[in-house]
Amino acid sequence: MEIKYLIIKNFRNFDNREFSFNRINIIKGPNGKGKTNLLEAIYFLGNGYSHRLIKTEDIVRWGTPFFYIKGEVKRKEGLIDIEISYKDKKIIKINGKKIQKKIELVSKLPMVIFYPSLVDFLFSSPYRRRYFLDREISKFSIHYYFNLVKYINLLKRRNIILKKFQEKGNMWNYLDTIDQEIIKVGIKIINKRREFIEKLNKCITIFTELFDFIDFSVKYNPSLKDIDEFKRRFFKERDRDMERGYTQKGPHRDDFSFILKKHDAKQFASQGERKLIVLLIIFSLWRLLKRDELYPLLLIDEFSAELDNEKIKILSELIERSNGQVFITSLEDIDYIKEKKIISL
Repeated sequence: MEIKYLIIKNFRNFDNREFSFNRINIIKGPNGKGKTNLLEAIYFLGNGYSHRLIKTEDIVRWGTPFFYIKGEVKRKEGLIDIEISYKDKKIIKINGKKIQKKIELVSKLPMVIFYPSLVDFLFSSPYRRRYFLDREISKFSIHYYFNLVKYINLLKRRNIILKKFQEKGNMWNYLDTIDQEIIKVGIKIINKRREFIEKLNKCITIFTELFDFIDFSVKYNPSLKDIDEFKRRFFKERDRDMERGYTQKGPHRDDFSFILKKHDAKQFASQGERKLIVLLIIFSLWRLLKRDELYPLLLIDEFSAELDNEKIKILSELIERSNGQVFITSLEDIDYIKEKKIISL
């Protein structure tokens, strides 16, 4: 699977540009010329939103009323056109047909992305780590995505009821019904997260051996471990939930930690080690996303920063031996990668 060409209009600093791509593409140029913006447009094409997690209207080029991106994607079954436009609202079309949900887009052009601020993002709050892994798991399972949406809606309803309890004091029947549903959906989310982390760690092991980066893994820390604890804690702590007006336990309180040499990497890993940890996770996700002959895209922003030559060489060899399409931004050419297209900005 490959993006053959991309048209960009009024996207960030681009007015009207067209790019064609090969399998491995090095987007090269000095800072401020739009390397990251081009990578962002590619990500937007496959996800319907920016990896920078900003409002869509903030992407429109200054002084213009809209933006438009179009890509021709080569898949096993043939070519497809993806178009995304924004003027007051976002419209996504696949082969000229408007789609309603972004999840439909993800299955057509799966990809993973590394960008420098992702390191700080994943080493910050539990909420951000949950967001990242939920987003990645949803690429593998549409059922997980819909269960997550259902759980979030149920949680909102439960919290509204908990607050009304303080006012009206008699809504047990409503709460019983919500709790039965939220437990049923919540345990599916917990089990899927646990299963996914196990698969991710198996892939991580392959890459840690290449880098001699031993004893690294991702650890899942659920706030409720199984359905029995889910039921017991949910009903036992109802009074406390009512006092506070929100739900204290559940998948929305889960966390993930990065374990390096049996310790939480957040406490002692250097910035270089943190970048390598996140790169190992991204490469593992890239490997996991492969299905049959469908190879996902790999996007890497600022490939060489904070990595020594030996690690750059190993990563370059991994990329060259792979089958998926790759986009890398860099201040300079990457000599270790031989078969590539240079896109100069």
